[in-house]
Amino acid sequence: MRLSALGRSVEILGDVTGLEQLLQQAMAPVWTPQVLDEVDKAYRLKRDGEGWAALDVGGEEEFLVALGPAELVAEMLALEIERWWCDALPDKVVLHAGAVAIEGLAILLPGRGGAGKTTLVRELLRRGGEYLSDDHAVIDLSGRVWPYPTDLKSLEGGQVVRLPPKTIGARVAGGPLPLGLIVATEYQETARWTPREMSPGEAAAFLLAHTFSAASRPELAMTITTALVASCSALRSPRSEAGTAAAEIITELQQRRRGGSVGMTDG
Repeated sequence: MRLSALGRSVEILGDVTGLEQLLQQAMAPVWTPQVLDEVDKAYRLKRDGEGWAALDVGGEEEFLVALGPAELVAEMLALEIERWWCDALPDKVVLHAGAVAIEGLAILLPGRGGAGKTTLVRELLRRGGEYLSDDHAVIDLSGRVWPYPTDLKSLEGGQVVRLPPKTIGARVAGGPLPLGLIVATEYQETARWTPREMSPGEAAAFLLAHTFSAASRPELAMTITTALVASCSALRSPRSEAGTAAAEIITELQQRRRGGSVGMTDG
């Protein structure tokens, strides 16, 4: 089983019968089966009567996931592949961020886990946005945001619930889009939406703090984040109710677009 996404490829060795469908469901649709002579990374699946295990094939095989049920091993292996992929993409960086497109411009929502990104992404989609990402925003050297439409994930009753975009009526963006607005926001129960403009230095530092490859590829990460903040406005504000914040963010983007102050050159 060989899969490829945006210029990087992996091979899953071993008998994947019974796990192949689960693994593909756990990964973004941009990971597609390919016929390849060579791959960039290899993993091996093993199983016995007690369950599955996943190993990293590199020099010596290293256990990533010990024996467990198929669903858990598929989820953990998908996370491991994504972790490697985020650090290995050519000419792109990946931010821990949600992203939604409004009228052909991407809104980038960087944030840590638990900051409320998924809730805000869903509200923006409900207001006509096109889905780009829930947690992994892919940015190239020209500042375009690429679709990485994984299932949206939320925590309900202590359990992770997966929501495929189509189940909530979300349209997935058809290709990379120029960035229109960066929004630094986090849920706070009693907060009011009071946005302020971030300076280029503050915005760049904020983006770097949420860039997966900032430590391993600092020059590329700095090049892309510096270009983003030089050509796109960045706002910071806490928020409470996601619907109010989503409406205000869309208004901000539309006002800035009419004023000619948003949108990097596409290409």
